[in-house]
Amino acid sequence: MTLSRPDFLVSDRDGNLVMVVEVSIRLNHTRETAARYWSNLNLGSVIQSALYVMLVTPNRIFIWHGAVNNSINLPDEEFDTWPLLQSYFSGSGTDPYTISEVSFAMLVSAWLYDLSLNDSQIALNGSHGAWLAAIRGGNVNWEVLA
Repeated sequence: MTLSRPDFLVSDRDGNLVMVVEVSIRLNHTRETAARYWSNLNLGSVIQSALYVMLVTPNRIFIWHGAVNNSINLPDEEFDTWPLLQSYFSGSGTDPYTISEVSFAMLVSAWLYDLSLNDSQIALNGSHGAWLAAIRGGNVNWEVLA
């Protein structure tokens, strides 16, 4: 079986892998369908070495903490995408329901890059702060083009 490649690998400021990010254009994932989505990907050991695994859809974001294997594990966090990506959708002249797959991947790339900047105006509270702090000052690699 061929190994899949994640869409993005995010490292910390020291170059250590912190987060694996996958982008899906599918709307209305539930926690259960998000878990099945990850279990169907064959990413090998790459996701097991990341502190966080993120699935970004146009209307939901799911995050798993710690090592994720290919079994069905429910995400540790789930939240609405709109408050975080609204300005990116507006800037692209589209919305979560009409954006193309390539455009959405580019939008997520810009968002991740902005999150990695120390001067980013994006603030997340609660448990979101841990993964945000981990990627601040780091590097975003778009694996689709690598």
